[in-house]
Amino acid sequence: MLPTLQINDRLIIDKWSYNFQEPQRGDIVIFMPTEVLKKQYKDPFIKRIIGLPGETIELKNGKVYVN
Repeated sequence: MLPTLQINDRLIIDKWSYNFQEPQRGDIVIFMPTEVLKKQYKDPFIKRIIGLPGETIELKNGKVYVN
Protein backbone atom coordinates (compact mmCIF):
# COMPACT_ATOMS: atom_id res chain seq x y z
CA MET A 1 0.00 0.00 0.00
CA LEU A 2 1.31 3.44 -0.85
CA PRO A 3 1.72 5.91 2.01
CA THR A 4 -1.37 8.05 2.49
CA LEU A 5 0.26 10.72 4.63
CA GLN A 6 3.43 12.57 3.73
CA ILE A 7 5.82 14.64 5.85
CA ASN A 8 4.44 18.15 6.48
CA ASP A 9 0.85 17.07 5.70
CA ARG A 10 -1.71 18.75 7.93
CA LEU A 11 -4.41 16.76 9.69
CA ILE A 12 -7.83 17.58 11.06
CA ILE A 13 -8.50 15.29 14.00
CA ASP A 14 -12.04 14.23 14.92
CA LYS A 15 -12.19 13.14 18.57
CA TRP A 16 -15.97 12.50 18.63
CA SER A 17 -16.74 9.98 15.85
CA TYR A 18 -15.83 6.88 17.85
CA ASN A 19 -18.30 7.88 20.56
CA PHE A 20 -21.05 7.03 18.05
CA GLN A 21 -19.54 4.28 15.86
CA GLU A 22 -16.92 1.55 16.05
CA PRO A 23 -13.60 1.90 14.22
CA GLN A 24 -13.64 0.36 10.74
CA ARG A 25 -10.96 -1.26 8.61
CA GLY A 26 -9.05 1.42 6.71
CA ASP A 27 -9.62 4.17 9.28
CA ILE A 28 -6.57 6.20 10.27
CA VAL A 29 -6.25 6.61 14.04
CA ILE A 30 -3.99 8.76 16.19
CA PHE A 31 -3.00 7.81 19.73
CA MET A 32 -0.35 8.69 22.28
CA PRO A 33 2.37 6.19 23.24
CA THR A 34 1.99 4.31 26.52
CA GLU A 35 3.97 5.46 29.56
CA VAL A 36 6.67 2.86 28.85
CA LEU A 37 7.02 3.95 25.20
CA LYS A 38 7.09 7.66 26.12
CA LYS A 39 10.70 7.12 27.21
CA GLN A 40 11.57 6.54 23.55
CA TYR A 41 8.74 8.27 21.61
CA LYS A 42 7.22 11.67 22.35
CA ASP A 43 5.00 12.20 19.31
CA PRO A 44 1.60 10.55 18.77
CA PHE A 45 1.39 7.40 16.64
CA ILE A 46 -0.58 7.61 13.38
CA LYS A 47 -1.71 4.18 12.15
CA ARG A 48 -4.23 2.61 9.75
CA ILE A 49 -6.59 -0.08 11.06
CA ILE A 50 -6.10 -3.32 9.11
CA GLY A 51 -7.71 -5.81 11.49
CA LEU A 52 -10.74 -5.81 13.73
CA PRO A 53 -11.41 -7.72 16.97
CA GLY A 54 -11.50 -11.48 16.40
CA GLU A 55 -9.62 -11.36 13.10
CA THR A 56 -6.23 -12.94 12.46
CA ILE A 57 -3.57 -10.88 10.66
CA GLU A 58 -0.74 -12.63 8.82
CA LEU A 59 2.16 -11.26 6.80
CA LYS A 60 3.53 -13.51 4.02
CA ASN A 61 6.00 -12.47 1.34
CA GLY A 62 5.32 -8.79 1.99
CA LYS A 63 1.52 -9.15 1.70
CA VAL A 64 -1.01 -8.74 4.51
CA TYR A 65 -3.73 -11.38 4.91
CA VAL A 66 -6.78 -11.00 7.15
CA ASN A 67 -8.37 -14.25 8.39
